Amino acid sequence: MSYDVDGTIIDFNTNKIPLLSIVLDSFAVKSINEIFENYQNEVILDRLYKLDKTKEFSECYKSLIEILVEKFQKDDFYFQRIPSFRLHRINQSSVNYHNDCMSGHGEKVINAWIPLVDTNEHNSLHLASQNNSVRLLKQFQKEKLSLGEVNKLFKKNSYPAIVKYGEMMLFNTNRIHGTEINISNQNRISFDFRILPKGADPFTKTINDYFISNLGNDNKNNSEISCMFYVNMRNPLMKNCTHFIQRELMHVYANTNHLNASGKEEPETYIVDHYPVIHHYLKTKEYSHVVMASILCLPEDCSLRNEILLLAESNEVTLHFSLENINSNDLSISQVEGYYESVVKAENFL
Repeated sequence: MSYDVDGTIIDFNTNKIPLLSIVLDSFAVKSINEIFENYQNEVILDRLYKLDKTKEFSECYKSLIEILVEKFQKDDFYFQRIPSFRLHRINQSSVNYHNDCMSGHGEKVINAWIPLVDTNEHNSLHLASQNNSVRLLKQFQKEKLSLGEVNKLFKKNSYPAIVKYGEMMLFNTNRIHGTEINISNQNRISFDFRILPKGADPFTKTINDYFISNLGNDNKNNSEISCMFYVNMRNPLMKNCTHFIQRELMHVYANTNHLNASGKEEPETYIVDHYPVIHHYLKTKEYSHVVMASILCLPEDCSLRNEILLLAESNEVTLHFSLENINSNDLSISQVEGYYESVVKAENFL
């Protein structure tokens, strides 16, 4: 079976997967409405996300994934590491109309939506059809509509999806969806997560950062390549990029590209101009992969920069440039030269 399951609703046993009971017990209440009567949204969400760290909820989440393995008749997919919890309070809407591609999700991603109440036309998700979603998004782009205009357009072409507790609705990530003012007498808590078929483009939601593999051994294999992080703030534009910011860029890049620094980070020496730290690691070949925040972490001096690139090449050390999302194996020295000089020129213009 393929992953083409748009609009499918899958039943699950609420006695074996007691999501509602887990949530109610965590608040010591007897109903979803009682939670909303006693707590503000921020407190509710904080408690819900803490459930992700509990054994009870984690086992339920795992059971839902196993249901999808059976439904897809495939297990080679990734699923969202931490599900997203949503609140739809009486007399309020929950989210404006959108599709998840607009939020940076890949086109082949599948959404799984699970309400913890029996929904009605007022507190449920409203969705546009697949064909209408494609048409409306083209109109959004062609007419350059504002967010207010596009929300009205999407709303006009969407309808409520009535889903009961004990049901999980699947829909494609490019389907337009949103919510209306909840004029019913039932508050709604739901959670959702995303499935990424193996080999599909996650777009901005990087594998290992946002997703986790359904195949247990994949997670081990994804971090097998050892590397070190190299930090340098002395060069153009990088002088405002703190160690913390550079480290965050490198972590995202490393997670996406199956690299593992294991805490190994080296800053360049700042009191001399010949870049002894990067030279040392390239010459000793202690690490065959060195990750830095940007090409701009290389020396501003052209001859010194080229020397480092040649040294890395001759010693078979790959330099990884996080911001540019590229490595030295895919770049010529002349390409690095052109990029570096153009950025410096732009910085001088400012």
